[in-house]
Amino acid sequence: MLKDLKINLIYFLKLFYSKIFYLFIFRPTVGSSNWFIKKEIYFGGYKKNIKRKIVSNSDHRSSSEITQGGMTGGDRMLIHGYASSYSKHLSNYTKDYLNKFNILEIGILEGTGLAVWAETFPNSNIYGADIDLSNFESNKINLISKSNNILENIEVFKFDQLEPYKYEINQIKKNSLDIVIDDGLHSKDSIIKTAKFLKPYLSDEFVYFIEDVNFDLLDSVKLIFPNSKLYESGKLIVVSNILKK
Repeated sequence: MLKDLKINLIYFLKLFYSKIFYLFIFRPTVGSSNWFIKKEIYFGGYKKNIKRKIVSNSDHRSSSEITQGGMTGGDRMLIHGYASSYSKHLSNYTKDYLNKFNILEIGILEGTGLAVWAETFPNSNIYGADIDLSNFESNKINLISKSNNILENIEVFKFDQLEPYKYEINQIKKNSLDIVIDDGLHSKDSIIKTAKFLKPYLSDEFVYFIEDVNFDLLDSVKLIFPNSKLYESGKLIVVSNILKK
């Protein structure tokens, strides 16, 4: 209870600050921290206690853990404070934001993140993967009301991070993903299985974000990406394979 009150208070203060300084006074440039915060708020912002309706057959959690509380979304840029990291590590892409990139987000919930990527990279292919697509489907009308063509380049597909090889991701070509965001189950097992599965789909140059890491994961990620640079900032891990020109 106290934790929820604290989160709500922090969100309210950050939201107030953002609206006053970022939304009304400054016009943020594409790909800046302020841009990502503004777009996240615009397309829905922070949501909590969204009921889990579908879980993996390989989910390690007990039934009480699965039913307790609920899922949260729209908390990437503002609540968790990842905006500056996204701005920094995506700068090679946002400076050419009109180019065509292939972007995959895992754990899409209502699609707020997908809408942010579609707004940031209007000519790119935006892919969304989730074990339960119903929350996104239910929120489509709301997203369209914010921006008529926001869903034009977005494709979604069902995906189980704990059993990734069950699914054919035919929409995505091998060696094509430029940007990946893992905002899914957040367990060590799911993160490692997903990274191993997606590795053949990554471009020669890519950035791979792993969010909300609450355990020691860096060594495991290094084993999967031995030739890439790894960055850790709080609960965010970034794998970068951007080659120096």
